Amino acid sequence: MRRGAIAAALCVALAACSVVSRPQVGGTGPAPPSATVADRGGPQPAVAEAEAERIARRYLEVAGEADLRRDQRLLAQVEGGTALAVHSALYRILPRPGRIPGDVTDRFLIPKFTGYPRWFVAEGRGHAAVFVRRSPGAPWLVRHRVTLQGPLPRVKRDRDGYAVQPREVPDPAVDHAQLITRGGCGDLCTALRRHHRLFAGARWRARVQIRPGQERYALRTADGGSLVWYFLDHSFTAVRGEGGHPVTMEQEAARMLGVAELTRRMDWRSSYQAVAHAGRGRTLWLGLELPGWVSVTGR
Repeated sequence: MRRGAIAAALCVALAACSVVSRPQVGGTGPAPPSATVADRGGPQPAVAEAEAERIARRYLEVAGEADLRRDQRLLAQVEGGTALAVHSALYRILPRPGRIPGDVTDRFLIPKFTGYPRWFVAEGRGHAAVFVRRSPGAPWLVRHRVTLQGPLPRVKRDRDGYAVQPREVPDPAVDHAQLITRGGCGDLCTALRRHHRLFAGARWRARVQIRPGQERYALRTADGGSLVWYFLDHSFTAVRGEGGHPVTMEQEAARMLGVAELTRRMDWRSSYQAVAHAGRGRTLWLGLELPGWVSVTGR
């Protein structure tokens, strides 16, 4: 087997995803509950816009410093959940320190809540981040961050100018996972199949699983659809079969693995942060954060 082929296939697979539009095959379900702690006086904005801007600017400052230091503890002051896992994994992949977050201080989409958790979206210069406060007094943490491949659609506003949440939330992650599983996602699926064939060519047994993540955040759009931020969890396991050959990894995967050659097993886990516009029977994918690696282990 050609040396480095596996890592090259990983990079191709991750970089091949593009914005596509397709019929919506998934249904809608009840919106995730937003109230676990009662407030007085009815729904209130998650945060004032001036405070949202302050929070976003502090995020960029702290996360940028964490990137320069490769300091996961410092990063955990402003990120949580999948966003933190994916971001901190880059510290093991990238060859040298550097600032990673894109600017998210141009526009703020702030819905109202009657309790906690609360969240808002900050957008700017091709990036969007979902900031979440899970309880009163808890820190605002970025739990979803995505690079946009196009502008976000206009959201519906209430009479006070705040973003409106949908009563029924589509789950584009279900559609997205099914599309990839069926092999109907164009270049991305072609790259994933090539990746599988490379392992098969080395006589390794491979298993792939793609499933929706647990969290979703959604806003109504002005055209009656929904703008949904969601997660796709991807796992790939390969075990060397009888008569199989060792696999030599290229630099990015080798840095994360801590070894250059695999002789028995590989486990690769990713979580893709994505955003989609769902409505009128169609889904338009607007962004996917790559590479999305959470962990790569092997021996």
